[in-house]
Amino acid sequence: MLFVLPPFVKRVGGLHVAQCIEEAQQTVRSHLIHILLIGGSLAIDGGDVLVRSLRERDPHAQVMVLRERNGEHLPTSFLAEGICDILHKPFDVARIPKQIHRLVEVRNELERRAKMQRDADIRLRHADRMILLGTLVATVAHEVANPLSAIATNTSLVHELLSNSASAEDIPMLVEASKDSLSSIALIRDYLSRILRFARRDGASSFESDLANTLKTALLIVRCRAQDKNILLHADAMLPPPKVPHHPTLLAQAVVNALTNAIDAVQEHGNIWLRIEECDDEVVVIVEDDGPGFAFDAKHRILDPFFTTKESGTGLGTTVIRQVMLEHQGTAEWKARDSGGIQVRLRLPRHPVSHRTYK
Repeated sequence: MLFVLPPFVKRVGGLHVAQCIEEAQQTVRSHLIHILLIGGSLAIDGGDVLVRSLRERDPHAQVMVLRERNGEHLPTSFLAEGICDILHKPFDVARIPKQIHRLVEVRNELERRAKMQRDADIRLRHADRMILLGTLVATVAHEVANPLSAIATNTSLVHELLSNSASAEDIPMLVEASKDSLSSIALIRDYLSRILRFARRDGASSFESDLANTLKTALLIVRCRAQDKNILLHADAMLPPPKVPHHPTLLAQAVVNALTNAIDAVQEHGNIWLRIEECDDEVVVIVEDDGPGFAFDAKHRILDPFFTTKESGTGLGTTVIRQVMLEHQGTAEWKARDSGGIQVRLRLPRHPVSHRTYK
């Protein structure tokens, strides 16, 4: 829990002591350190890198610097990492436990607030998904109607043939009708499973790499809405699909929000494109439209929570997109297209620092 650099006490209990920056780096990588005490001279020599490594494992870790009162100035790069306390020499060693206890309380409070923020973000994303799902009644009816119609037709045919004592010549027709019905059932099952998965609250779902499947879910959810406005959805075939770690439900939600905003902005018979751009260290999901582009006062407020230019909008869409991309250690960008309309770029790192779970 406690890490001291340089050593001025022996290692006891949960205390770790290092002799140099190199040893300190090794300790930070192999132990979860909550409080770091570091001497001023060592803070100057690689202290910023050490603190970054420390907070990769515990983002709320606290740092106290022990330095000479008239010692050399600490470098800006080190201070920028967020130094929590400075204790000037000479000091009463008896003060240190009290200072450390205060830093532990600060760390625990930061962790509590971060958890509250994560819980609030989860509720916000779930509320946004419920709003999106509330608009899906017509879509569900449309997507399920055709397969159900095929099943009903095939069932009537099978019933008629069996009622009239089907002959050997009728067997191929019965087999074909059965296959068609099973295929229709599979379509309904796939569609409903995607909808139910999308509606589920954020769980401890692991990262997946099948980006094409995630984008297919997003397109399925917005397809009927686009058809109602006679908008053409142009999507990459995505074969073979690029592999990139992501949370399928959250990323689908971000893409649905981007597509929905585009559908609302584009005029009837307009166009929306969904495509993928692959780079060495990231995969970019791109949604763009040929609508009117940014309103005069919207460009600089697009990321403000609850800001919307739509009469029935909630202003949650872009906020949720940004949150989802932060969860993926990626970024979201909005920019005007030269030919008119807006382009949204969702950047996903191929190798995130860690695969987080969502609780």
